Amino acid sequence: MKPNDTAHISPFAAVRPLPHGSVEIRDAFWTAQRTLMRQTALLRQWDQLERTGCVDNFRMAAGEKNHAYRGWGFADSDLFKWVEAAALVLGKHPDDQPLAAHADEAIRLIIKAQMDDGYINTYYQLAAPHRRFSNLLMKHELYCMGHLIEAGCTHRTATGRTDLFDAAVKCGRHIADTFGPAKNKGVPGHEEVELALLHLYRATGDSSFLDTARFFLDQRGQPGVFRSMLAHALRDLWQSSPLVKPPRAPFMPRKPQAAESSVERKDKDPALIARGLSRMPTREYFQMHAPLREHTVAEGHSVRAMYLYAAAADLLLETGDTDLRAALERVWDNTINKRTYITGGMGSFPFCEGFGEDYELPNRSYTETCAGIGSFLFSWRMLQAGGAPRFAAQMERTLYNTILGCMSRDGERYFYSNPLVSHGHTERRDWYDVPCCPPNLARTFWSLEQFIYGQSKNALWVHQYIGGSARACLGGADARITMRSDLPFSGDVHLKIQMDQPARFALKLRIPEWSGRTHIVVNKTDKWLGIHAGSYATLDREWKPGDEVAITFAMEPAATVDAPQVKTNRGRIAVTRGPLVYCVQGADNPGLDVHSMAVDTAAPMNVIKNDGKASITGSTTAGQSFTAIPYYDWGNSGPGHMAVWLRAQ
Repeated sequence: MKPNDTAHISPFAAVRPLPHGSVEIRDAFWTAQRTLMRQTALLRQWDQLERTGCVDNFRMAAGEKNHAYRGWGFADSDLFKWVEAAALVLGKHPDDQPLAAHADEAIRLIIKAQMDDGYINTYYQLAAPHRRFSNLLMKHELYCMGHLIEAGCTHRTATGRTDLFDAAVKCGRHIADTFGPAKNKGVPGHEEVELALLHLYRATGDSSFLDTARFFLDQRGQPGVFRSMLAHALRDLWQSSPLVKPPRAPFMPRKPQAAESSVERKDKDPALIARGLSRMPTREYFQMHAPLREHTVAEGHSVRAMYLYAAAADLLLETGDTDLRAALERVWDNTINKRTYITGGMGSFPFCEGFGEDYELPNRSYTETCAGIGSFLFSWRMLQAGGAPRFAAQMERTLYNTILGCMSRDGERYFYSNPLVSHGHTERRDWYDVPCCPPNLARTFWSLEQFIYGQSKNALWVHQYIGGSARACLGGADARITMRSDLPFSGDVHLKIQMDQPARFALKLRIPEWSGRTHIVVNKTDKWLGIHAGSYATLDREWKPGDEVAITFAMEPAATVDAPQVKTNRGRIAVTRGPLVYCVQGADNPGLDVHSMAVDTAAPMNVIKNDGKASITGSTTAGQSFTAIPYYDWGNSGPGHMAVWLRAQ
């Protein structure tokens, strides 16, 4: 039997995920996406990690090559995330020899490069080994080590092997021995290790990992912490530059950017650039403006913030801290309602890659893919903490729009930023100087199993309608639930329950807010009543082997308006249908200016299904027809004009 860290049950989880291995995905839409990721994208990502020197950095740290460090100082994390994604794939497809060979090479190098005390960071090991942990604010050592720990835990769970997991434990012990109240009192400049330490605590039961994660979370924002860390960072930059820069200079970009984007400079708003620059580096940028329990809304760098709150929600699941719960619910509600785009994207400004003020949501947004993934993970943990449907709904919106839109149809190009408007210069790229998003996307796609179902006392929850099967013990019986789903293009869902004997339990089905009319029929005859959009419908009954549930969600095109406080979208609508946000791009509408056209909201919008997808047609006030496509699918014809928010009359 494979080791399984999901056997740990968080004591304060209202809804817990099903154990690893109990869910299988067989879904027309998502199987195609995941196959593309496995057969094309992950192999191309490995080639890019080799080409850009990321893998060679580990060969040098392992003593197998003599060269200068290449890439930014946090490049290790990209290989760690790639290994985590590969582990998830190999757990399902152990016979994938090309992927397995690359993963084995990466794991061998990681283990060989790791120092005897558990420390690993190829930048410092190669460039300035005596300066480790001297610049926690900017150098991301703990961030990188966190991704190693997560990769090690996932690798053991998915494959049953323990070699990388042993390296992860060794790394975690080094961190726990180094940081704490009577030790190094610094905190990571980029959050992530907190998530990893809590993952490691669940995998091992070692409370020192829980205590260290709690220390990092509680220490952040305490008086004097940011000022002290900033002083140390500036001193380190001054002292280390003469040592580090000369040997690395030939391998660095000639014009390094503080923040990289899919958005070409011609598509960037100078005012947004200035606003972004003004917001870094500040206490808010690093989420150090106040202690965690005093936070009211997400501030600063959007990826950092989401990883912070996701980790805090993990701590809540383990401790039940009521003050922490109140703070996280406050932050989630304010951030989603006031600082999040309709696509689920987060982050208004370039350079600081961060949030604006309330309702400051310019459509030339930054909205980094990793921020969308972080938001997805934060919402997932909040869903476990309380079972409120709004968390699952936000996960769905973010998954099908911002996250899904990152990768091109051929699996070879990616968006780093996901703006809601393009003036002809924004496009996916095959790689980036900071390639954090592609491997992060890969591990998200291949971990979808854990987000579909949940379980509480004598109840099975269906959070997301992704086809496949699940096994769970319900009402004292071993049940197998199979689901067929036509989402995201049709609202037809079918579930079948197989058991050896009848059993009574509740089936809790999430009813999306976008479904104005939902029909649930059991065994083709019993219509279920009391269905409310934006809730979980509870089907509590004695289930018999072979029982079937048919669900029909209404999926009509809708002209959605933004909050009136969002000045840039007054007088505009966005076309939505089901979980999908749509956009209008020039490639589908020759001769139509997508930025000046006005939608005739009195004219009908029609759904056109073609090649398994669904586009929407409508009319402008000038009598021209237009075609809108799912936002995630835009830009596959090259750079072009695009808009989500359309003028309307």
